[in-house]
Amino acid sequence: MKKICLLILGCLFILALTACSSESQTTKTDESQHSKKEVNEEKEKTKVEISNETFAAWKSITGAVWVNYSAEIKNTGNVSARIDDIVVDFLDGDEKILQTAPMISPIPDIIPSNETAYITESITLETVKDPAELKNTHINIESSKTDDEPMMLETDNIELSKGKHSDIQMPYLVTGTVTNPHSEKADNILISAALYNDKDELLGVLKRTLDISLDPNGSEKFELNYPELPDEISGKVSKVKVKAYNSSY
Repeated sequence: MKKICLLILGCLFILALTACSSESQTTKTDESQHSKKEVNEEKEKTKVEISNETFAAWKSITGAVWVNYSAEIKNTGNVSARIDDIVVDFLDGDEKILQTAPMISPIPDIIPSNETAYITESITLETVKDPAELKNTHINIESSKTDDEPMMLETDNIELSKGKHSDIQMPYLVTGTVTNPHSEKADNILISAALYNDKDELLGVLKRTLDISLDPNGSEKFELNYPELPDEISGKVSKVKVKAYNSSY
């Protein structure tokens, strides 16, 4: 009888060890799967950062204070990112908001991994009397993962020349030719030109929407001189990079 009791106790002990081992293995498996899920989710997140930027304020001949913000933004994540919204706050020395530029559209609005886009916006600072009040900016970029790719167009014959001054500041004019290399029609064409100095520092960005459509293999000349840029960049631009695409919106 004693031997039978010992045998039963031994079997129960072995079963308990097996159950603990199985539970431990299940826990480790669950932890491993959870860890892999977190890693995969992290890889699926969009990461869009500012890679080069510039801003400046100036007083126009009418006495209004203007400000321009231009930037090169880069997708540093592993997935393509659709830019949903960009907002720029213009700040004074106390980090108080002088004015906000909402809903800034990048060119292009879909950025594949490790690729860049350009943004630019010029507005008047309605409550500001002195351009020196502008001290800093804060930019907020909202993006989401997408499987879409931007319909990029080709550009060539790019030339940079001195712009024409009137009641607004246009220190530079960029001209060139845009071509649609795709088999489908391009009917919402946006073009931007980033202006750099000899140290690859961004000095400003020009942009425009073409009011024409391009059939497959069609080409059209273009001019860029908008938006207003500070006159202080005159004579400093040594490099121009142009992006053109057909927006899906």
